[in-house]
Amino acid sequence: MDNEKKSWDDIPALDLQDLQVEWDYRAEISNDKRRSQRLSDQELVKVFGVPCIPVKIATISSLNRGILQDISETGVAVRLQEALQVNERVKMGFFLGEEKILCKGIVRHVSEGSLGHTCGIKLVNVDEATKTRIHSVYVSVALKHGNSR
Repeated sequence: MDNEKKSWDDIPALDLQDLQVEWDYRAEISNDKRRSQRLSDQELVKVFGVPCIPVKIATISSLNRGILQDISETGVAVRLQEALQVNERVKMGFFLGEEKILCKGIVRHVSEGSLGHTCGIKLVNVDEATKTRIHSVYVSVALKHGNSR
């Protein structure tokens, strides 16, 4: 066996001219506009050992209480009894473990179900500490479950 250290330059260049794709490839983001991996309510419940994560949402005209359905660094889904309006600006607060998360958002979609209204909210102007906290929860879930989510 040759013990001489090899470099990347020792690997021959690939000729990709004859390479063809034999299937229709679609990036996952094309089916789902989300840019960040979301954590479901079941995953959050397991991490924090609570039955649910309550959320308070303030609009210009009301204060609503709901349940966090999922979260990513760029958005949340919240189940509420009262529907919010698409494009409505909101302020919201909830706890991830013992850390209080306060953020702003814009309602992007609302759907009605048997348990209330699910509102998808895009987070805006999120500070780095909040993004880092959300990301750290995702990492702990991925490590705990071997990224087999």
